[in-house]
Amino acid sequence: MTVSKAYSLLDQTGIVVRRRGIGMVVTESGRERAQIGTDESRSLIMYAKKVGISRSDLIAQIERLWEET
Repeated sequence: MTVSKAYSLLDQTGIVVRRRGIGMVVTESGRERAQIGTDESRSLIMYAKKVGISRSDLIAQIERLWEET
């Protein structure tokens, strides 16, 4: 994927908007999505540590699921 396509995808999904003379700006919705993603990721990591899942095993599980989805 090119950078241009990535920016277009972010624009289409409402994460960023194009502002003439400024460039790309993250929308409030984009900020909220990023915060939710961070919060969810942090919760997942804390849970994995609590139940004894290693960092490498967690990453491997995520990569497998990412490919399956």
